[in-house]
Parts: sequence; C-alpha cells; structure tokens
Amino acid sequence: MLAECRRCEGRPWVLTAVGRPTSVVLTSVNTFEDVLHRKFDLFGKRSAELVSDVFGDGIFAVDGMQWIHQRKTASHLFSLRMMREGMEKVVRDQAAALCLTLLAHSTGGQSSSCSEQCGVPVNLKYTMDWYATNVFTRVGFGVDLRSLTTQEHDEFFRAFTRLPIAIHRRIQQPMWLWRIKRALNLGYERQLKLDMNRVDGIIYQVISQSMASKPAAVDEQRLPDLISLFLVNEDNEYRGRAASQDSGGTTCRVETTPKLIRDMAFNFTAAGRGTTSQSLQWFFIMMNRYPDVEQKIRVELQEKLPELFRENSMPPTMNDAQQLVYLEATIKESLRLNPVAPLIGRTATQDILLSDGTFLPSGTRVVIPTYAVARLPSIWGKDASAFKPERWLDPHSGKLRAISPFRDRGSASFHLSPRIRTVGKSCLMVRE
Repeated sequence: MLAECRRCEGRPWVLTAVGRPTSVVLTSVNTFEDVLHRKFDLFGKRSAELVSDVFGDGIFAVDGMQWIHQRKTASHLFSLRMMREGMEKVVRDQAAALCLTLLAHSTGGQSSSCSEQCGVPVNLKYTMDWYATNVFTRVGFGVDLRSLTTQEHDEFFRAFTRLPIAIHRRIQQPMWLWRIKRALNLGYERQLKLDMNRVDGIIYQVISQSMASKPAAVDEQRLPDLISLFLVNEDNEYRGRAASQDSGGTTCRVETTPKLIRDMAFNFTAAGRGTTSQSLQWFFIMMNRYPDVEQKIRVELQEKLPELFRENSMPPTMNDAQQLVYLEATIKESLRLNPVAPLIGRTATQDILLSDGTFLPSGTRVVIPTYAVARLPSIWGKDASAFKPERWLDPHSGKLRAISPFRDRGSASFHLSPRIRTVGKSCLMVRE
C-alpha cells in the first residue's frame, strides 16, 4: 500500500482484496479534510455489526443524538479543572507505580536491596498494557483494579486484552466467515463471548453500586469518573443541526440507561487503554533505535526539571510537562510514524464530490492510510520516513510549530472527527 501511495503522489487509487469491499484510497491533505471535516456528516463509520457486541452504542460506534450526548458528558471529564485535579492524579499515581516496577528490573545485581526481579527482562507490551488498563479503568469506571481480588484482577485484565484481538480478526476476514463462527460459537468467537461476560460482569456490578448511591451532583472532593458523570446527567434534550437531521427539527431526548452507561464507559476505557499502551510501546522502541534523541530528552529533563533526578521523586505534573517542548515534539513524531490506527475507513452515505474532483457514489468505501501518509514526500517532504522530532519545532523560536491536523494524521488516536479530537488529544498528552 505504501508503494502505491507513493506512486500516486496525492491522487486517489482503488484497492481491491479477496473477500473485502472495493475501497478508494485517499492520499492528499485536501481529501482528508473533506472526509474528516468539511463533509464529515456525509460519511458513516465501518459496519456496526463488526463491533456492536463489544462496543454497543458507545461513542465510537454511533452518530446523531447518542454521539452528542456522550461527547457532551465526556467533555466534562476533560475540562482543564478535571484534567488537573482528577486525571492528573490518577496518571501520576499509576506512573509512579510503573516507575517502581521498571526500577526493580533495571538495578541488576548492583544494589544491596535488589529484588528477585533484578536483571529480569521486562515484557514491555504486558507492562504498558497493565499501566494503561489501571489508568483507564479508574477514570472510566471509578474502579481501582488493585481493589479487586487477584483472580478478578487477572481475569479482567486478560479478557480486556483479548477483546481488540478478536475484533481485529473479524476485520481481516470476510463477513460471512466470522458470522458463521459466531453463530456456531467456534474459535476466537467463543472466547470473545466468554471475555465479554467477564468484563461486563464487573462493569455492571460497578454501575449498580454507583446507581445505589447516586449523587445529586458531581462530588467536588471525589476523583471524577465517567459513570458518575452520566448518573448526574440522566435525561438530556438536544436541538439543532444534528437533531433536525434525525428528527425533522424536533427536540430529541437521550435517556441515560445502565446499558448506555456501560457502552460509553467501556468505549472510553478500551480506546484509551489501547492507544496509550501502543503509543508508549512505540515511544520506548524509538528511543532504543535513536539514542541521540533519547539523550536530547535527558538533557531537557535535567535543565527544566532537575528534581526528577533526585531519589524518590514523583512523576511530573501537567505544568511541569508543558515545559518539555522537545519531549512533546518527540512524542508527536513517534505518533506520526507509528499511528495507533494504520488505516481510517469511512463509507459515503450519499453521492459525494471531493475537492480534488473525485466522485464517490453512495456506498463507496474510502480509506485514509495513516501509516503510509506519514511517509509520503508529497506531504512531509523528502525526509518523510525519517524519525525527526525537530520537524515539529520552529527553528528560530524553538517552540512547537502549528501543523494542520489533517496533515498530522499520525497523531490521530482520536480521529473520529474534528469535534472529538479536542477531547481525545487533551487526554493523550496528559497520559503520555
């Protein structure tokens, strides 16, 4: 796909594969903006059937009034105050625990207090998955996994880890094949059902407990979580452009039911966990490949936050992190070359004419190849494939450069639309 994208140099091309629908692959910034912004309402998400038994009616699987309701409620969680007082504490606490785990492995035999883990290689994927799961189950469900029994903790973690793998297998197969496996309860489809039962069992237990002690308003002294926010916003009415499209201009009401709370909290937790873990894994890999970049980050940390190099220091705060310009540029560059979603797919819901003159009949599948886009000279220059954090920095001021979000598809961890990108990217930079 990368070779064909380079050959076409900004022109769309047609992708065909056995057992998969024909797709139009876009390779220019203007057409990305058409799909993800200017004509966003004219494109639908991939087949809901692929993910409906996992994501339900959560924000990543729906449109219209349900999307507006969930986005509005979730946005409260990402307000500046909530980020600073709620999510920041969760992230810092879990990051401190993560640092202790890594330190226990890294001291080798040189310390008298060396534990049995000293010198033992770290399973990076497992460790980052564990960290991300702890963070997002706390923020999404209000549950500290450490409060569960060892058996509950392990079962929940393993089940949560297998769910995206099962969805990925569905995507790679013809629809009819995985439908048969699901109907006959075979292979990974059987395991998927078992895993969903385990995960949902804990989620609904938490929801029931929260509803039994439902607050009249968000508790100012309590760390926020999505379930609590939804419980204080039980009924919501919406009117406007989206409402008029769905209901002829009448007011729409979205009732917050236990099922909707489950779907939204699960969507947030699953997406946040996956993007965080994968982004962190790639960041460590890139630091291993590019020690010169790692050294520059160390120098910046020593200059801006020297207290981090003292014994028993805590992870940096949000205010601290805002001083680390080169680190942020490096994170952005890692996300650019290693996007969480290598492809973004949408389906035209009516006949559409893109800005470059490409005509898409209703039902046409379009693909934005984010992995390939990051390596196109026509978008990122001759050094597009190079890992170069400096591309994000102004050479004169040393500050971060403003780059179009439609060019920067690499950091589109929350790329459902420009409307949700503000929510998602705020969370992304805090947890990184």
